[in-house]
Amino acid sequence: IAMLEDEVAPSAVTGKLCDVEILEASSLSGSKAHPSELVTCVVSGQRLLPSEVVISSVSQKPARADLVLRSDEPPHRVGLSDEMVSCSVSGRQLLVDEVGKSDVSGKWVGLGLLRTSGVSQRRATAAEMVICEATGQAILPDESGICSVSGRQVIAGLLKRSGKSGRMALEEHVVECGY
Repeated sequence: IAMLEDEVAPSAVTGKLCDVEILEASSLSGSKAHPSELVTCVVSGQRLLPSEVVISSVSQKPARADLVLRSDEPPHRVGLSDEMVSCSVSGRQLLVDEVGKSDVSGKWVGLGLLRTSGVSQRRATAAEMVICEATGQAILPDESGICSVSGRQVIAGLLKRSGKSGRMALEEHVVECGY
């Protein structure tokens, strides 16, 4: 459509000329752009220029740059406040996709601090795990048992029950009675 020079102004986003009656001002800078070029901040609801928003690394939602938080985990991606979790071990602020839940304590922990059980594939921090004294595998406490003969803490599946006393022991301590 042909218009007079005083009826148009350039968009702050593209520089294209636009009807001055259609131009919309950014809530942050006041710079004007075509309404289709503005982005709505999911936190504040403000209409902003694309250069005034940051996209969450987790949800891909746009937010005003000063309303996002940076993860303490390199490469320091950004997220909305409800996408951040405090690591219960390190205290670092991490994005929800940078943490996992310990199957022992239920606490949120940085993924780099979680270890996987050699028995069940469940996860916990190294401090929450025990080492099987027969195999050397790191396991969760509820996957272990105590040999009643040696006192060693081992993978529960390695223990055999005595038919007489019901006590549990490693197979090396269990014999068959001939009578």
